[in-house]
Amino acid sequence: MGHVVTESIDIMNERDQKILRFILTADKDTLTDWFHSSSAADVEYAAKLLCSYLQDLQEKLSVYLDQVDNVDQAAALLRKYRL
Repeated sequence: MGHVVTESIDIMNERDQKILRFILTADKDTLTDWFHSSSAADVEYAAKLLCSYLQDLQEKLSVYLDQVDNVDQAAALLRKYRL
């Protein structure tokens, strides 16, 4: 698994959101255990979810930065999209 995942997927269902929430909130040991016990396909799928989430946040941030006068306002607006 030595390649960089750049492909993204649409996060449309509750299962995807649960996977993403787990990855974003797990501590290092839990995440390490998950990684070692998961298939390559599961790890790649999780990476795609992370890419999608990052792209979505970047798009929202870009839109909000165009609409606000300062970064504090943008941060307040983005808090609505936290998992």
